[in-house]
Amino acid sequence: RFALFYMAEYDSMIIVSSIAITLFLGGWHGPFLSEVLGPLWYFLKLVVLLFCFIWFRATFPRLRYDRLMNFGWKSLLPLSLANVVVTALGVVLADSTKNSVWLGLPLAFFVLLLAIGFIVWGRRRQLAATAIAQAQAYGLRSEA
Repeated sequence: RFALFYMAEYDSMIIVSSIAITLFLGGWHGPFLSEVLGPLWYFLKLVVLLFCFIWFRATFPRLRYDRLMNFGWKSLLPLSLANVVVTALGVVLADSTKNSVWLGLPLAFFVLLLAIGFIVWGRRRQLAATAIAQAQAYGLRSEA
């Protein structure tokens, strides 16, 4: 019975890989002889994506559900809201200046800096809280 869960997981990997190949990787088209070797190109792309899926799954540890939810609510949601605000500013400014190409690059750079700063700030805050908790667990006073 437990094997059915594994088979279902691998089936979903095959389905997601097939959708990704069809939508993003050109489907059965390859660098040469696409008409003749179409199924072979599709199968090779499928094998590469499945290899990547299995490799990532074996390399990275599983995330606990509470940590994943914490990351989503405390990191990704504020970052996405900031992205919405910056995108709205970019649309309004591009409409008013009629020059969207040169305005998009600084805004994209600003969003990237905002994301990096937000991640670094959150990580520092988390490390400081962990250090304080460990110091209190060992009976040391925290000076902060």
